[in-house]
Amino acid sequence: MPRVLPHVDALARAWQRDVFYIDFPPLEYDDEPIEFDEEPLEVDEADSALEDEVPPSDSQTGLPPGMSFAIVRQRVIDWLDAQGVRYADCLGPASDEGFRAWRGEVVLLDATSAAEDALTLLVNAHLHAPDNSGLIRGVTLYCMRLARAQEKAYMDDPDYAWD
Repeated sequence: MPRVLPHVDALARAWQRDVFYIDFPPLEYDDEPIEFDEEPLEVDEADSALEDEVPPSDSQTGLPPGMSFAIVRQRVIDWLDAQGVRYADCLGPASDEGFRAWRGEVVLLDATSAAEDALTLLVNAHLHAPDNSGLIRGVTLYCMRLARAQEKAYMDDPDYAWD
């Protein structure tokens, strides 16, 4: 059955706060990540401990290069479930240039951008090494800033013409 998923920026506007979400970008077979047009959002100095891009790495996970999206995503989802972290499926940031395929993104419902937020620190520690390099290949943690989400508020208009 088809589902209608909200874009992460629409969720940030609805909740009136920054939101964290996890993306599972596809991997190339040659063990190099695919380059995307969209860039991770900038993190200000106050949140430097919560960097929002996780570079690919297999160093501490033992995941084989090119592991499929479904397996990587399920491992992260299983970990979120085991930790009691609430999440919901969402789409990445909305674009005037149309839609892209769902990549399994999940928004962390209770994570906040406060530097001392225990849930955010827990997820960040699971996805990042102390040097802030990625621990799980094919997993990227993003922060959708409310200010950035507000730039697309015009898309909430019922008369907005999605291409």
